[in-house]
Amino acid sequence: MELVINGKSQQAAEDTTAAALLIQLGLENERLAMEV
Repeated sequence: MELVINGKSQQAAEDTTAAALLIQLGLENERLAMEV
């Protein structure tokens, strides 16, 4: 799937969870807002 994160296009596997994506991006311990 194609994602736009902070204005930058990125790819992720179709079965990627939100939690896995945050870990992949190194954001698992950050405060953030996510729009789905």
